[in-house]
Amino acid sequence: MKTEPDKIIQALVIIAACLGLGWLAARYGARIQHDGDWLAAFWQQFQSMFFFAVLVERTVEVYLNATDQNGTDRYALLADTARQSGARPAAMASIVLGVLLALAGVRLMGTLGTQVGGGGLAHLLWNGSDVIVSAGLMAGGAALFHEVAEVLRGGVGVLGDSFKRAEPQAAAWIDPLPLAAVSRGKSIAQLDLAPHVAQAAQVLETAYPGYIVFTSGRRDSDNQARVMAPHIAKDRQWIAKTYADSPQKNALQAWVDSNPQATDAAAIAQGLAGIMRNWTEAQKQGFSRHMGGLAFDLQPVPAPLGEQIIATIRALPHFNKMLLKEGNDLVWHVAFDRV
Repeated sequence: MKTEPDKIIQALVIIAACLGLGWLAARYGARIQHDGDWLAAFWQQFQSMFFFAVLVERTVEVYLNATDQNGTDRYALLADTARQSGARPAAMASIVLGVLLALAGVRLMGTLGTQVGGGGLAHLLWNGSDVIVSAGLMAGGAALFHEVAEVLRGGVGVLGDSFKRAEPQAAAWIDPLPLAAVSRGKSIAQLDLAPHVAQAAQVLETAYPGYIVFTSGRRDSDNQARVMAPHIAKDRQWIAKTYADSPQKNALQAWVDSNPQATDAAAIAQGLAGIMRNWTEAQKQGFSRHMGGLAFDLQPVPAPLGEQIIATIRALPHFNKMLLKEGNDLVWHVAFDRV
């Protein structure tokens, strides 16, 4: 337990350190001069570094698996499970790769401005700090980037006001699709949604750039059958358990019950598609809003941001319902009314 004299000595040391660092700063007179649209440059480089972070994360995982050193949690550093067998090798490998990339020019702080004055020492301190900060971010992986982006976008004090003022220009310097593409997401154009549903999807994507990963939109008879077939191959009552009561649901379940020889997904999909191709558009939409372009699916986002996204979804125009799980799949299903 520390005594009062110890605490006083620590306080004096801190004060002396502050005075010494202040003298150095005044002595060398270094400062950071912002260059033009530094905020746009910052986010452009931040997005680029996200890709490098994903590459580092996956590369480390591959090498650890190859040498049987990987732990049970590939996000061990973020989950505070440092005692797992793969945590320390993963941390060291990630830091080394991060430092190498930072030395090669993948750095973030340089986008904030140019270091002027102070001579060679200030220049070394600025670039060295840039390497350390940039390497640490990339070593932390994709999850750390999402957390940092959320904090920056939430803003604190004046910084928050700055982001709000810059929001109308967001589309000019942040493109959310490359971030979503890392998770194999689909663009809104690829979803082929009804116009008012596409507009709702765009609102959602703009509000949370990089977090919204669309996985499904409009489906024709063949696509709908292909999506359903793997589930039915595992559970012959999957249709009855998943869809609302309707003549279309009953017809599909009846086909499954009367064709026990169809056990693989390809055979099941062929049979179901044959029935759905004979339906009218109204019957298709009555069975699944996906078939009318009135629904989209997206990957779940963890709390607390996920709760905010859910609230935004429920407030979208023409919103009908949202399912946080579709059958046995952990996917967010969002449906809209016809207009």
